[in-house]
Amino acid sequence: MNFRKTLKWIVVLISIFVLGGIGGVFFDRSFLPWLSVQRGLDRVGFLKRTADNVTVINKTEQIVVREDDSLGAIISQPATAVVTLIPRPAVLLDRSTQMKNHPVTGVLLTNDGVIVTYREAGVAEMDAEPMIALLSDGSNHEARFIGTDTLTNLAFFRIDVVDAPSIALSDSDSALVGKKLIAFAFAYQSHQRRFTTGTLDTIDTPFNLSGKTVSSTEKWEGVFRMNFGQENDFVGGPVIQYNGEMLGIVGELLIDNTERTFILPAKAVRQSLDFVLSGSGSGLKRPVFGAYYVPLTQAYALQHGLNRTEGALIYSPSGRTGLALISGKSAEKAGLQINDIVVSVNNEAVTLANPLSVLLARFQSGDTITLSVDRAGVIRDISVTL
Repeated sequence: MNFRKTLKWIVVLISIFVLGGIGGVFFDRSFLPWLSVQRGLDRVGFLKRTADNVTVINKTEQIVVREDDSLGAIISQPATAVVTLIPRPAVLLDRSTQMKNHPVTGVLLTNDGVIVTYREAGVAEMDAEPMIALLSDGSNHEARFIGTDTLTNLAFFRIDVVDAPSIALSDSDSALVGKKLIAFAFAYQSHQRRFTTGTLDTIDTPFNLSGKTVSSTEKWEGVFRMNFGQENDFVGGPVIQYNGEMLGIVGELLIDNTERTFILPAKAVRQSLDFVLSGSGSGLKRPVFGAYYVPLTQAYALQHGLNRTEGALIYSPSGRTGLALISGKSAEKAGLQINDIVVSVNNEAVTLANPLSVLLARFQSGDTITLSVDRAGVIRDISVTL
């Protein structure tokens, strides 16, 4: 009997503590703060002190500060792969060289010292000279020129290092508009790199590196655009996502006397790297097709009354075949004509995501390919030797 009475009191006490605790939390977090801001009661001392204990806003601000500070952790590893490429003094004395006389930004792509930069950022058009590579740790190395890729305007150098801090390349095909990005540029001191933040605001699929109003079959097509200031300072440098992977490299073209800055996607960088390394020292060159075209979009097709919304329209703004097809090159020899629409290459469809210039770049000089061409509504296959 005594046991039951004791158990009953224990249950009662536990219930009082639980209900009292819940009630205390309610009064402390909700009722008393509300009561403290009512007119006439906001001057009561103990009520003011209860309001002072509410620090939700202060806690939120502290979290924001921690998020901003975390940017340092994001850039810490990629920043070590950013390189300052400096022209040699001998080059500066040679007035005949086309090389600019200021440092440019590059980035280490491999652990064994392969560096890439955008050619227009300060590398000679034809035969690039050796440069000095200043690494983030303060060490400097001779950077030997190993090749350029005319498709992407990228130039590659190599330094003699082991286990260099290379950068990781992202899957640029999965990039989404609105992603937060960080762009890097060189600095004149070791252990320092400049960077700026922005967002991926456009995936410009029809943009071609020809620098003309029409696309060239010999230039890469498809770039990203980032909304950040002082773009010229970052040409040749990497742009990374917040996971630390490189989305692409900043490039620049002069179009209609206006400098246009863009991001060459990681996919293009990877393809150029493979191409240059596979042909290093052998004089390997990209195949030349020799045609200018307009990458078709739905808007362009509607505007010009075309039946196709995908493909490459062989085109010249002047309407002259001689300006759409280069004399003596593969396209003209194969019998292509102005206003032909190239639908596929070896049965692979030509689209904005799979443009004609990029499809042709997969082949080598001497290869024979088959183009499916829409000529005035009639599909025909044309054999072309590159």
